[in-house]
Amino acid sequence: MRILAALNNYVSGHAQRAAAWDAVIQRSGFAGEAWRERFLAYLDTIRPSDPRLAAQLQARLDLSSEHEFLWGLDRLIDGIAAQVGTEHEGDTR
Repeated sequence: MRILAALNNYVSGHAQRAAAWDAVIQRSGFAGEAWRERFLAYLDTIRPSDPRLAAQLQARLDLSSEHEFLWGLDRLIDGIAAQVGTEHEGDTR
């Protein structure tokens, strides 16, 4: 049951993050790639004056990508596989 809960939490978290970005994009009035290009241009304009904010916004955008989702899912599955291999009957970890 814990394995299913972990997978559900991971997938749900990613879905919520994607939905939040979709809402931002929709409110902007631009389609997906046009929005991304404008957002990246915006990051370029603020980077000199506020590099920390630009880096934080870039990281949030990157975390919502399919590549990052699959990378994290692979790590989660690897961790589950390692844990399942070491569990003993009655272990409550």
